[in-house]
Amino acid sequence: MLGGEQETGFVQMSLKDIFDYRSSVREEQTIKVYVSYLEIYNENLIDLLNPKGDHSQLRIAEDEKVQLHQQLGIVIKGLRQQKVKTIDEALHLLRFGEEYRVAVAHRRSTE
Repeated sequence: MLGGEQETGFVQMSLKDIFDYRSSVREEQTIKVYVSYLEIYNENLIDLLNPKGDHSQLRIAEDEKVQLHQQLGIVIKGLRQQKVKTIDEALHLLRFGEEYRVAVAHRRSTE
């Protein structure tokens, strides 16, 4: 998803498009970019940008913590949203989340 040194992943390409668009809009328009990284495993939600957080507070679907927002779509309350100003900041956060995801997967496989 993120790609590597030799190849560009679809996340990197998407981020480039987002930041290119943001830089092309008029100054009076403000576009803020936030990054979240969520894993769903065995119907449990894991906030990959908040490894020390209480993931039991995150819920799927019919729970009151998940809301359908008219403009934003589904919103998961308690999921970390980190504001980023550059592609590099966004990729740094996503790589951090990816490392945490791999560590959690490794713990699961040894249990």
